[in-house]
Amino acid sequence: MAEYIYTEQQTSVIEAPLPGSIFISGPAGSGKTSAAIGRLERLLAQVPGHQILVLVPQRSLGLPYEKFLRENHAYRGSLPSIITLGGLARRLTGLFWPLAGKAAGFHAPHLPPYFLSLETAQYVMSRVVDPKLEQGYFNSVTIDKNRIYSQIIDNLNKAAVVRFPLTGIAQRLKSDQNLDPSMLPALDQTQQCALEFRQYCLEHNLLDYSLQMQTFLDHVWPLPLCQDYFHTYFPNLIYDNLEEDVPAAHDLLRAWLPRSQSALLVMDESGGYRTFLGADPISAQSLSALCQQQVQFNQQEEPAQPVQALNRALGACIRHEPAPPDNPDFSPALTLTDYRFYPEMLSGVVARIRELLDTGTASAGDIVVLAPYLSDALKFSLAQLLQEQGIASRSARPSRMYLEEPAVKAVLTFAKLAHPAWEMSVSHFELRDALMLALPDLDIIRADLIAQTLYSPHARADGLKSFDALTNPRMQERISFAFGKKLEELRAWLVNYAQADPLPLDIFISRLFGERLSQKGFGLFADFDAAERIAQLIASIQSFRQFLSAAYDMDQVSAGLEFIRTVEAGLLPAAFMTRREIPEDAVLIAPAHSFLMENRPVTVQFWLDVGSLGWWERLNQPLTNPYILRREWQPGTAWTYSQDFEANQEHMQRVVAGLLNRCRQQIIVCSVQVNERGSEQRGPLLQAFQTLRKRSFSAREDARV
Repeated sequence: MAEYIYTEQQTSVIEAPLPGSIFISGPAGSGKTSAAIGRLERLLAQVPGHQILVLVPQRSLGLPYEKFLRENHAYRGSLPSIITLGGLARRLTGLFWPLAGKAAGFHAPHLPPYFLSLETAQYVMSRVVDPKLEQGYFNSVTIDKNRIYSQIIDNLNKAAVVRFPLTGIAQRLKSDQNLDPSMLPALDQTQQCALEFRQYCLEHNLLDYSLQMQTFLDHVWPLPLCQDYFHTYFPNLIYDNLEEDVPAAHDLLRAWLPRSQSALLVMDESGGYRTFLGADPISAQSLSALCQQQVQFNQQEEPAQPVQALNRALGACIRHEPAPPDNPDFSPALTLTDYRFYPEMLSGVVARIRELLDTGTASAGDIVVLAPYLSDALKFSLAQLLQEQGIASRSARPSRMYLEEPAVKAVLTFAKLAHPAWEMSVSHFELRDALMLALPDLDIIRADLIAQTLYSPHARADGLKSFDALTNPRMQERISFAFGKKLEELRAWLVNYAQADPLPLDIFISRLFGERLSQKGFGLFADFDAAERIAQLIASIQSFRQFLSAAYDMDQVSAGLEFIRTVEAGLLPAAFMTRREIPEDAVLIAPAHSFLMENRPVTVQFWLDVGSLGWWERLNQPLTNPYILRREWQPGTAWTYSQDFEANQEHMQRVVAGLLNRCRQQIIVCSVQVNERGSEQRGPLLQAFQTLRKRSFSAREDARV
C-alpha cells in the first residue's frame, strides 16, 4: 500500500487518545476521510477489527474504507463492519426478532420476518394500490404507476426516519400552497394507501425499509439486551458523511456516544445533497457538542486557488449578493462555451476532452462530464463520440430502470421466446434489438429481415423459425449465411432448452449468458459491463423468486413470469454496488448528484446545458415533498412559492459548491440555445453565469481605467 503523508491536522486526529470522541468537520477535499482512515489503521493495531463499526449513509461512501482494507496487505486480523444504518437495523432486527416481533404488532411473530428490497416493496405496494386505481384513486395525478408506488414508499420512509406518525402524512403534504386544489384528494389517498400497506406488511411479516426502521428504533434498540450486545461488539465507531444521513441515525448516535470507547464523527460542511432522501445536516451538526473534541479542517489537501475564487464569485451571483471584495482571478479555472444545438455541444465537449488528453492536461480518469439528468440519448451519444476518438468512458446512473439496459432487454426477450407457455408477446422491435445484441456486427436491416421472416407474434408457440427452412434463396443471401449460422446456434440452444422442464428465470438467464451469449463469436463476449448488468439482474430475480415463494407460495417458474410482468410495468431497480474494479482511466459521464456521492476530486469537470432547470428545481413529485417532511418543519405552517424558490436556490448553491470543491483545475461550462428536447431554457444557473460574466467584464474594464 502506498505511503500516505498526513498533514499536522490529520495527525492530531489520528493520534488523539483512543478512549474518546472526536467531531471533525470541513469542506470536501480537506482530508477528513483520509484522517478517518488513518484513525482506522491505528485502531486496527490495537483492537480486533470486528469491534469497529464504520457507518456510512450510502454504501458507495464506504468504498474508501473497503479499498484501504483491501490494499492493507500487512493486516491479517478480523475485518470491521462497513455498513449503513439500514443494514445495521436489519441485522439487529433479525437477531432480536423473537423479542420484538409481537410488541411491534406483527400477526405472526413466531415466524421469521421477510425483509423487502426496493423491488419487492414496490411489488407489495402494487397489490395495495392497483385495486385502488381501478376504483378511481389518483385520477388527478398524471404520473406512471411505478412513480405512485415509489412516492408512497418515500413518504413511509420519511415518516420512519424523521419520526412522525403515518397519520400525519396528508396533513403535512397539504401545507404546500403551490399544489393545485385538485391534488388534495390524492394526498388523502396517498396516506390511506400508506396505512393499508403498513397493515398488509404487519399481517404477512414483511418489513420494508420504513417498518424495518420503525421496528428497530421503537422495539429492538430499546431492549437492554440489544444495547449490551451492540456496545460489546461495536465499542469503536467511525461515522463518515453523517450530514447525508437521516435524523433517526443522529438520534441513535446520541445514545451510542456515552458508552462508546472511541468515536470519530466526520461531517462535510457543504454537504447535504441527499435532502430528498431525508438527509439532515442541521441534525448532524448538533452532534458536535456531544463529542469531547472538535476539529475544524480548513486547508485543502490540494490547493486550487482559482477554483475556490470561482466558488466564491459564482456563489455570490447565485445568492444575488455583491461580488466578493479582492476576489482573486478565477479566469484560469473557468471556460464558458455557448452552442446553438445539442449535438454541436456534445461534439465540442468530446473535441475538448481529446485536446486535454493530447496535451497531457488531464488523464481520462480525471475528467467528468456532468448533467442534471442523464438520459439514454445523452449517455449513448457521448459514449459513441468518445469511443470514436478511442477514449474509454463509464457512466453512473443508479436509478436507471432495467428495461433501459440493452443486455437486460435482450435476455428477457429470449426468456419470453424460450417459454411459449407464458404467452407473452415479443414485439418485432424487441426481437430485432435482441438479435443485434446477440449477434455481433448484425446490422439493423438484416436484423429486421430476420424478425420479419423467422418469427410471427401470432404463432408464438413456433418460436424462432430455422434459417435453413427459408425457401427464398434471395432472402437467405440478404441475411447472409454467416449470420444464418450464428442464428442457428442460438436457436438450437433455445430449442434444446424448451424440450426440457423449465428452469427458474435466474437460472435460465445464467445458463443463456454463460453457455451462449458470452461465448466467442456472440455479442456479449468479453463485455464486462453487460456481464455486470446481467449479474445484477440475476441477483434481483433470485431475490424476487425467493420472496414470492416464501410470501405467496408461488412456484419458482411462475415467479419468473411475474418478475417480467413487474419489470415491464416499470419496476424501479434497487441500487447495486459494483464488485468490479472501476476503470481508473475512463471519462465519467454522470448526473451531478451521482458524482457528488462518489466523493472524489477530479482535474476537469464539464457542466452540460447549464440553462436547464434541472440544475435548480427538484424532480416533479406531486405525492411527496422532502422539505415538508423534514424534522424542522412545523406542522400547520404553509409551504409557499417563495419558500420553494429559496429551497431550490439553496440546493443549487450547495450542489455548485460541492462540485467546485471536488475540482482541482478547471470547469468547462456549456450552454446551448436549443436543448435536448428542442426547446430553449434559461434557468437560474445560466443566469448566474451570465451575471458572473458581466461582473468579470466590468472588473477588467475598471482595471484598465
